Amino acid sequence: MYVCLCTQDTLESLCELYSLLKEEDMFTAVWLKRARLPQVTLALTYEQHGFFEQAQLAYEQVSCANVSVWEHFDALKAHS
Repeated sequence: MYVCLCTQDTLESLCELYSLLKEEDMFTAVWLKRARLPQVTLALTYEQHGFFEQAQLAYEQVSCANVSVWEHFDALKAHS
């Protein structure tokens, strides 16, 4: 049986590739897999469905919770 273990480097490379190809749905799918906090998953889902105000509030809640998620924000900014 073959088991594929996705490392952070692999996921980072996929994010970069999908960003360059403007594949927003695939980019978000990889980030959903990488997200460690449910609030980040919620924010990404809001953003993907066009609920940008709710996404911003969800990101702010994560930020205000004093949780280190700056890598999430940096990747999303780079993708924009």
